[in-house]
Amino acid sequence: MGRKRAVIPVLKNFRGYATCWANRTRHYFGDYGTPEAEAAYRTFVAQYAANPNAKASGSPNILTHVIRDFLRSPDAPASADKQAAIAYLINHLGPLALRQIEHVTAQDIKALFKAKAEETTEPGGKGGPKYGRATLRRWFANLKRVYSWAVESKRISAEAAAPVMAIKKLPIEAARRERDVEPVPRQHVEATIAALNRTVGEMVKLQLLTGMRPSDVFNMTGAEVFRTGIVKLGGTARDLDKAGVWVYVRKVHKTDRFGHVRVIILGDEAKAILEPRLTRVPNVPLFQPIESVAESYRKDTLDMKRSRPGSRAYNVKWTRQSYAQAIERAAEKAGVPKWTPYQVRHLVAVETQAEFDLDAARAKLGQKSISVAARYADFDFTRAVNIEKGKGKKEAS
Repeated sequence: MGRKRAVIPVLKNFRGYATCWANRTRHYFGDYGTPEAEAAYRTFVAQYAANPNAKASGSPNILTHVIRDFLRSPDAPASADKQAAIAYLINHLGPLALRQIEHVTAQDIKALFKAKAEETTEPGGKGGPKYGRATLRRWFANLKRVYSWAVESKRISAEAAAPVMAIKKLPIEAARRERDVEPVPRQHVEATIAALNRTVGEMVKLQLLTGMRPSDVFNMTGAEVFRTGIVKLGGTARDLDKAGVWVYVRKVHKTDRFGHVRVIILGDEAKAILEPRLTRVPNVPLFQPIESVAESYRKDTLDMKRSRPGSRAYNVKWTRQSYAQAIERAAEKAGVPKWTPYQVRHLVAVETQAEFDLDAARAKLGQKSISVAARYADFDFTRAVNIEKGKGKKEAS
């Protein structure tokens, strides 16, 4: 026989907080052992006796609960990846996770992020910094987004949230510094493509031809590729038949929140790669992991360790991690140093700048300003040498 359910929820000590479990929910009453917590518990028990669906008044404002309520609200980000990033934040709040949001101070937030910055990859302070500064800043931006929603939904007063929202600089000097992304040598890319299956190899080739981001490749659908007729791009009508190109217009992309339009030009070589794939359902990704598995299995039928197609469920589309992992394994198989898909974009920027100029690299990458393109391109050593030689000849004459 199963154990009978307790009629009255029992007050327990959960990580220093007075809590009880009722209606599949943990209810919080404050610090365990304090008169205030016991009084709040007795009030809740009285309410629970009259209404079994009652909730503890203090429960909703636990920081963890506020984050989860934000993710359930209509104001939550539409992207599943962004929702997962905010939910992932809960795992790193430490002692603040179960604290009332109005009791979390700016000093608490700074202390938390300082401790995260000082964490190392190995126990006992050994190894390098575990987290990068960009990662910690991204976590804090997500936390501020939750606080903004909490103020709008009256979960916390604007005065209580102001100190946290006013934090401009986090004490994260001990965290890992961001490294500049170096362009991968073209010979390494070509050697890796030879070791890849057809699907992933074509994805890398598309990046080489267009300079698009990895997410642009694995999120591409047939509905976003325009091949003929007049297309309105950024308020201007463009005749694709006259231009002789196709265009790939991203609906959701990195800078869409600023009103930017992401347009990628597809030339003849890119057309040849995409044309056989444009016969499928328009809103389905053109490159899918299950195709890659099937191709790899046919390519090496003697390798019985491989999973046969259909033996497990695969994602409908590639992710940043799975795409990078496929390239990493192929690079290792080809005997070249490991590289990441984003390095291809930097390679295209450097090659375009060398062949044309920095403004051409800006146009190729779809950047709005030359200053941003300069972060992807490289110092033009050859042009600088030629300018200096020309200057010397002019002075000699």
